[in-house]
Amino acid sequence: MDVFLCTSPPTPPSYSASTAVLSPPSFAAADPFPRPLPPLPFEPESPVVRAASRPACALSPLTPLPDTPPRRTLRSSRLPAPPPSRSPSPDSALFTTRTFPFPQSPLFPLLYRRFPVSSFYAPSPADSPLTLFNPSHPGGCYNPPRSPLDLYTPRFVRGKGPAKHGLCPICIEPRARGGASRRVWLAMKFSAFKSYHMQYYHGISATTHRPFSPPLAFRTTPRTNPAKHERTSIREARCHKCARWVPVEGIKDVQPKVKELFWWKHAAACHGTSSLDPPLDVYEHDSVYAVVSQL
Repeated sequence: MDVFLCTSPPTPPSYSASTAVLSPPSFAAADPFPRPLPPLPFEPESPVVRAASRPACALSPLTPLPDTPPRRTLRSSRLPAPPPSRSPSPDSALFTTRTFPFPQSPLFPLLYRRFPVSSFYAPSPADSPLTLFNPSHPGGCYNPPRSPLDLYTPRFVRGKGPAKHGLCPICIEPRARGGASRRVWLAMKFSAFKSYHMQYYHGISATTHRPFSPPLAFRTTPRTNPAKHERTSIREARCHKCARWVPVEGIKDVQPKVKELFWWKHAAACHGTSSLDPPLDVYEHDSVYAVVSQL
C-alpha cells in the first residue's frame, strides 16, 4: 500500500525593518528540492567599483603606453654629513723660490720654496702675540719661539703630557703668504709635529729651525731586473754634506703625496746644522717680514 506524507510548506524568512537582519528559514522537514533564498529587499546606496590593476584587453607591443608621472622619492629632512676634508698639498700654497748657484729641478718645487714668517709674535712677555698684526686668536696658549724668524717652534700649544698638541706655524698663515689658511694641531709627544709634519711635510729642520738645503745635482740610474709595477730607473740627488747620490724616488711606480719626502728624510739624518741657503733668503719678503725683521 502506498503511503503519501504531506509536509507543510517552509516558513518564509522574516525581516526586521530596524536592523535588516535576515532570519534563517525554518523547515518542518528536509526539502528534497532546496530553493534559493529570495533577494534582499534593499540594494546598496552606491555600488563599490574596484579599480582594474591591468588593462581590460591585451595591448599590442606597438601600442604606446600612457604617460605616467614619475614617482616621488622620499628624502630625509636630515642632510648627509659632508665628506671629511683632506689635508691640502703643499703645492697648493702660493710661494716664491730661493736662489742657488746650481740648477733647480722642476720636478721637486718644494725643495726651493720660501716660507712665511709667523704673524704671531709678542715682542715682550707683557705684550700679546696679536698686537703686531691683529690676527684672530687660533686657540691654545702662546708659546714663545726662539726668535721672531723661527719657522719651526709652534706659536700656540694646548694640553699637557701625552695630550699636548702644537699648532703648525706655517699652515695657520694665509694662502696668499704661503700658508694653508687652516689650523693644524699635531701631537708633540709622539713626533707627529716634529717628524711627520714639520720635517717630512714642510721640510723644516728641527735642529736649525730653517728649511733643509736642496741637492746639488740630479741623475737617473737604470735598475736591473725590475719587477712588475716597479720603476725601471731611479732618480738620485747629490748631497752637499756627505757627497753621496741619494735616491729621491721609491722603487714602486706610484706617485707619493709629497715628492720631496725622500730627500727630506735623508737631510734630517745627515745635514745637521749644515746649510747652503743665504741667511735671509728662506723667508717671504712681505709686510710681515719687514716688521718682524726689525725687532
